[in-house]
Amino acid sequence: MEPMRKFLKSEDGGSTLEFVIWMPVFVMILTLIVDVSTLAMTQAHMWRVASDTTRHVALGSKDLAQAADYARDQARAGQSYAVSFADDGTTVSTVITVPVADAAMMSATKLLDFDLSVRVSHRKET
Repeated sequence: MEPMRKFLKSEDGGSTLEFVIWMPVFVMILTLIVDVSTLAMTQAHMWRVASDTTRHVALGSKDLAQAADYARDQARAGQSYAVSFADDGTTVSTVITVPVADAAMMSATKLLDFDLSVRVSHRKET
């Protein structure tokens, strides 16, 4: 009877069970942090590319076809930028869009079905 009472009062392994229960929660939180950070860095990169591309068009150093090729060439690996322009004669606007599935690193965020998009406008130089 003594060994059974000793076995029932033993708390060895209690922390292991808690670790196993909470570990998936911590992994999901870390995954979310990595994905949100990656998406923020991707959007910042897209802003820089859109600004450079719009500036080239506004200054007249590139036409729209060359500018679209330039913007697509600046895309990060595994991403495909959709580039569109609006030109009203005095202002040039560039819109760059990329699906989240192309921009995210972790598979959980790749299930989301929306696009990251940036729009930059510059006044044309005359």
